[in-house]
Amino acid sequence: MIIDTSYSVDDGLLARALGEVDGALLALGVAGGEVTVYSCDAAVHTVERVRRAQDTNLAGGGGTDLRAGLAAVDTQRPRPDVVIVFTDGDTPWPPGPPPGCSVIVALLGRDRAELPPTPAWATRVECLLD
Repeated sequence: MIIDTSYSVDDGLLARALGEVDGALLALGVAGGEVTVYSCDAAVHTVERVRRAQDTNLAGGGGTDLRAGLAAVDTQRPRPDVVIVFTDGDTPWPPGPPPGCSVIVALLGRDRAELPPTPAWATRVECLLD
């Protein structure tokens, strides 16, 4: 899982992302197991194995380039089958996903706000605050 910690992702959106991390763990059937969480703005700041969202240490606050996070996932061995990217979408995207990975973009935003496009190679899920 990659969490966008850039300046444009405020505390409300980060809280929503962390709530979705726990939901994703449960939905993927790995609740109680560990997943790797990358904290990324224009660079990867932390890479942690966690069992719950509250165990993550988020760092960042600069510009956004999640290509760095996706490149870091590409070096992970074994490479994950699924990568979930929690972001407001204000980022450049690589031309394709890490080889062999399915990517879900959990697009963080506010109700009635226009959200940016996401890559055609990713599955888009909108996570909106009221």
